[in-house]
Amino acid sequence: MGNQARTPQVLAVGYPSLDWIYQVDQLPRAGQTARILSRASHPTPGGCPANIAVACVRLGLRAGVLAAIGDDAPGRAYIAALKAAGVDTRGVVLIRGGQSPLCLLLIDRAGHHLTFYDPGFSERRGLPLRIPDRWRKGIRLGVITVGPPAMVRKAAVWFQRHGIPILWSLKGDPKAWPHPLLDWLARHSQAILMNRMEALWLQEALQIRDWSELLQGSVQAIVITAGSEGSRVLDGQGWKAIPAVPPRRLVDSTGAGDAFTAGFLWGWLQGLSPEHCAQVGAVVASFVLEAWGAQQGLPTLAQVRSRYRRFFRESLCLSTLGGAR
Repeated sequence: MGNQARTPQVLAVGYPSLDWIYQVDQLPRAGQTARILSRASHPTPGGCPANIAVACVRLGLRAGVLAAIGDDAPGRAYIAALKAAGVDTRGVVLIRGGQSPLCLLLIDRAGHHLTFYDPGFSERRGLPLRIPDRWRKGIRLGVITVGPPAMVRKAAVWFQRHGIPILWSLKGDPKAWPHPLLDWLARHSQAILMNRMEALWLQEALQIRDWSELLQGSVQAIVITAGSEGSRVLDGQGWKAIPAVPPRRLVDSTGAGDAFTAGFLWGWLQGLSPEHCAQVGAVVASFVLEAWGAQQGLPTLAQVRSRYRRFFRESLCLSTLGGAR
């Protein structure tokens, strides 16, 4: 029985994207010119929910996405690519006459990037949300990423109403996060993942004096990533520093954050500690850095276990690290 016929274990909601990726010699300031070093010949499938779902499938989980995309040729090709990757697309809504979203990414040699996103029709209000009712008993984790605020809120409330834990992967798009939605997710998510800049923005937006304040509600873990400097994890035992896992070669940082999220949630579903979940996330992210695009370098679980053992000097063994949640 294929993934399309079974209930996904992980369901991610947010914007889809067709990514045009260019490597440049520098990220220009206003009035400057940058040289393109490597030119994309075609867009690659992207968007946070799709990147996370594809990564989960590679790690052996059943995963689906909730999104809306245009019924134009790029949109249909996007859905076909997700199906080919084993992702459940029954939650994807085709909008008649809709123009599919696209993303332009400029990346310098150090992996820093500028991102320009055209949501296409996704800014339209009243976008439908398609979640088969029978899924409510099979989904083990709902993943909230950046997307149309109304759709994201509907999905988050649906997860909460059916007792499905929420992992919130915050992304730096202020227009996608109205204050009431930020506040709701900060109180109802089980784990929150973000980078340093996103953490500063959230802290200011919600006037958080100490991150431990969030642990008084549903939140069990807060993760703040910092690229090659690794990540910091806060749980009931305090802060822990997690090193980054270096790639064999640095090609493109696109999608590394989503890969980290997928590795973290894989560990979360196995019942690992937040610290070990972040270690798995660091390993998965290292593979994505080695290839162009957000999905091309995603590893299998066997590859993750092997690199985890080499870097962290222990086996990724559930019997010693924790049990299933």
